[in-house]
Amino acid sequence: MGMLVDKSNLGFGMRSWHYSMVVNDGKIEKMFIEPGLEDNCPTDPFQVSDADTMFNYLKSV
Repeated sequence: MGMLVDKSNLGFGMRSWHYSMVVNDGKIEKMFIEPGLEDNCPTDPFQVSDADTMFNYLKSV
């Protein structure tokens, strides 16, 4: 999926970038990807992949 990043600068090592998604019948319907996807990003954003964002999306469809 291209979401693996190096976060060694924050003590995490290699890990998945923050995202959430809705999958329907094996197909990605919607993805919420945190901005700033890059190796050794100076921050660890968690604004758009959170439960509230997902819940609001699911209520609207």
